[in-house]
Amino acid sequence: MNGILKVPPPVNEPVLSYAPGAAERVELKRALKDLSARQIEIPLIVGGEEVRTGTTVEAVMPHCYRHVLARVHQAAPRSEVELPADLQALIESPVFARADGYLSKRLVDIGDRCSASRRPPIRRRSMPRAS
Repeated sequence: MNGILKVPPPVNEPVLSYAPGAAERVELKRALKDLSARQIEIPLIVGGEEVRTGTTVEAVMPHCYRHVLARVHQAAPRSEVELPADLQALIESPVFARADGYLSKRLVDIGDRCSASRRPPIRRRSMPRAS
């Protein structure tokens, strides 16, 4: 890659009219009627897997709060859901970044201390005195 990117020109989606009797309006109304006719269950997604806890709340229509669209599973504050926690990748990522050539030259790591000879001089600004 030479640093010059060719970004394609943006293209807007077509503007639809949704006028009474238009095909897109009929299709939209059909889709809304279909979605409001059924009730879905929304699980938690943990580590790419669906988890159903049994503790649910209702998701309702904004304009018709008595109509339930979905039941949403919730995790408890102190959840019994086990999170996939493997810290090996987190620990080894700085090593791989240096070994695989992502960093061409390492001057300083965040945790390194600078010797006194490498520290930049402290510049003190002269502050105007209040009179």
